[in-house]
Amino acid sequence: MESEIIIGLAMLGIGAAAIAFARTPPEFRYKHSAPVDDSAAYAEQYTFRERVKLIAVALGIFVPLVLATELWVFPALREFADTSYCYEWLGVNGTTLLMYGLFVGLPLASALVMGVPVALYGARIIRDKQIPPRGQKVFKRTRIRRGTVASAAGWAHQLPLVFFIGLAAWGEVQAGKLLADVDLTKADPSACAPSHRLEPTVLEPRGGSKTAAQAQRYVLKQ
Repeated sequence: MESEIIIGLAMLGIGAAAIAFARTPPEFRYKHSAPVDDSAAYAEQYTFRERVKLIAVALGIFVPLVLATELWVFPALREFADTSYCYEWLGVNGTTLLMYGLFVGLPLASALVMGVPVALYGARIIRDKQIPPRGQKVFKRTRIRRGTVASAAGWAHQLPLVFFIGLAAWGEVQAGKLLADVDLTKADPSACAPSHRLEPTVLEPRGGSKTAAQAQRYVLKQ
C-alpha cells in the first residue's frame, strides 16, 4: 500500500509538470533566464526546463530510495531488532550495535545528509551577506535581502546541524543507560537461526582469576 502511494505521488508530480509545460506559452518553454547582477531587487529564477530537470532528478533519487527502504531496509531492520542478541560483530553484541545505531548513528547520518548541506548553504549566505546568496536561483519571485536579516538567516541555517549533533550526544548517554538494564544472559537461544545459535560464555575478570560473580554473555557460535 505504501509503495502504491509513493508511486501515485510520483505520477501526480510528473502530471503536474506536464500540465505546467502545456500551459506555458511556446516562446517561453525553452527560454533561458537572463543573468541578474548583484544590484537587482529579485533573485534569478529557474527556467521551466531547469525546474523539470530538477524535479525529474529528485524523483529519480527519492522514489527508488523510498521503495528500497520500505521493501528491504525496514523489514531487515525489524528482523534484526527481534533477534539482535544472536549476532556479534568485531566483538560487539548485536543489541549494543542496535542501540547505538538508533540513538547515535541515525542522528549522525541525518546530520550528514540534511544538516551539512543546509549549513553549507547558510555559510554562503553569511559569506555573501545576502539571501539568496549570489548565483543561487529560486523557484518563485524572491526579493534579495541583505544586512541583519541575511546574517540571521545564515546562522539559522546552522541550527539543524547543531541539533543533530546534540541529539547524537544525548542518544549516546541514553543508549548506555538502556544497555545497562539489558541482561543478555536471559536471552532465548532457541529464537536464533541454527547458524546463529547462541551459547553462554563466561567472562574472566582482569587478573585471570574466576569468582562466583562472574559475568556471562551470549556470543555468536562459530
